Parts: sequence; structure tokens; C-alpha cells
Amino acid sequence: MSSRLAFLLLLSTVFFAAFGQTQGKPNFTGEWQMDSARSDFGKFPIPTAILRKIVQNGPDLTIDTTQRASNGEQTARVHYRTDGGETTNRLASGPASSHAFWDGQTLVIRTTMKGKGDIDVLMEEHWELSHDGKTLTTTSHIETSKGSTDLKLVCDKVK
Repeated sequence: MSSRLAFLLLLSTVFFAAFGQTQGKPNFTGEWQMDSARSDFGKFPIPTAILRKIVQNGPDLTIDTTQRASNGEQTARVHYRTDGGETTNRLASGPASSHAFWDGQTLVIRTTMKGKGDIDVLMEEHWELSHDGKTLTTTSHIETSKGSTDLKLVCDKVK
């Protein structure tokens, strides 16, 4: 009987080690480079390169993005709190207000801002990390009074 109990304890320990980790939330920390073949920018021209440096510490998430396109290079830094707290970031078009929260293993970021011509913009992003932690997929739905669009950015971890 005691060997059976020891076996069950060992089995539960192995099970927790293998599957218990999935209960935690993904950590996006690292350097991520766009895979243009798997990304889809819809009606917008695809940038020649996107590099994201992400630091996630508890509920604090900071993203430094460098984007290169035919019209030059742009950089941006944004900060979110993944516990649902409101954050405000200054973007090229002005201030943007965001709420980030977890839906299972997916990070959802809802942002409202003013676009060009003072148009209201609502963007919802869904961030998903592959099981091996090497691919970050961000799907975005953007709505304005002039219409809506969907984008997909797939990035591979480089560091």
C-alpha cells in the first residue's frame, strides 16, 4: 500500500511539473522579430521590419517597438498593466487610454484614442504565446467611424 501511495505522489509531482506551469500566465519578456510571411496587415502595406523588446515584470508590461517601412523608421514605447488597470500612452497621434487583462492564457489590450482627423479609434489586441514560447502572435481588430480592419503580427523570439 505504501509503495502505491509513493507512486501516486510521484505521479502527481510529475503531472504538476509537466502541466501545472500552464496555470501561470505567459511572460512575453524578450526580443521579438516580425515574421512577414506569417503576418497579415490587411489593406495596409506590410513594414519591412518590426522589432519588439518586451519587459514583463508582474502586471507591468513595457514594449519598445522599432518599425521600418519605405517611409523610414519609427519607434514607440508603451506601458500596460495586465491587471486591468488603466494606462495612458503618448502615441504619434496623441494620448491613448488602454486596459489590459487576461482571458485565460491570452492577454487582451483594449485601447481608445484619436486618429488622424480627430477620428475615434477603438483597438482590441489579443496576444498569444506559442506552447514552446518561441512565437508571439498578436491579432488586432481596429474600429473607426470610417470602417474596421483586422491585422495579425507574428513574431519569432530572437533573444
